Amino acid sequence: MMGFDQELELIERDPALRLARARAKAARKISSLLAGMRKEAGLTQADVAGRIGVSQARISQVESGLIDHTPSVDFAFVFAAACNRTIELSAMPLEEGVTPAEPAREAFAAPYKSAS
Repeated sequence: MMGFDQELELIERDPALRLARARAKAARKISSLLAGMRKEAGLTQADVAGRIGVSQARISQVESGLIDHTPSVDFAFVFAAACNRTIELSAMPLEEGVTPAEPAREAFAAPYKSAS
């Protein structure tokens, strides 16, 4: 059986797993950003849900930071508008050693490829 340190080492060596870790960190940052702007606006999850037209449970999911509940960019902008805010995007280099592996790149790009 593999120990925790060995599993971490495996993650660090596998480009697809490093990419997954980077995505998970991004999901947590997005959820934190949205929850923070909601709180700064003095709104409850129910308030934002009502303004957007979704359930309070969906807002809770989005704010959970779980990658399975990461909102789309469109949803994030609508969420921000419900809080009377906007979102500015920027790009930064990936963490050192994080490069998309070919299968990860293909899986991510597949929905955006046009049929030839």
